[in-house]
Amino acid sequence: MEAKYSLRRHRVKRVEIDGKAYDARLGNLTFALDAKELAAKMASIGEDGLDDGEIIARAEDASNSARAMAAAMFGDAAAEELLGGAHRLDVLRIADIVSIMADIASSDESVAAAKEAFGA
Repeated sequence: MEAKYSLRRHRVKRVEIDGKAYDARLGNLTFALDAKELAAKMASIGEDGLDDGEIIARAEDASNSARAMAAAMFGDAAAEELLGGAHRLDVLRIADIVSIMADIASSDESVAAAKEAFGA
């Protein structure tokens, strides 16, 4: 007999960013690890002595990381809308979206969702 399993769904919080509503998945602790890595990548963009190509390459790497983080929290379509296309190298926008995600991830609701997932 085949065993069938269903994964639990994340609790979500409805948030508004620039007038548009998004569902943020709560309780995903991966954000904390990814945010530390992303901060280092973004800081490396401003290092002295980089040529234009290296600056762009580092910005693209940071952008890809931020977009992956947004996809984990908001879903792929929302991540593309928030940080893709014309926004993919908009460092100011990336910083703002990451700050918003940090607020959501560190909220009491998100921490409670993570604890609940572990049975705490």
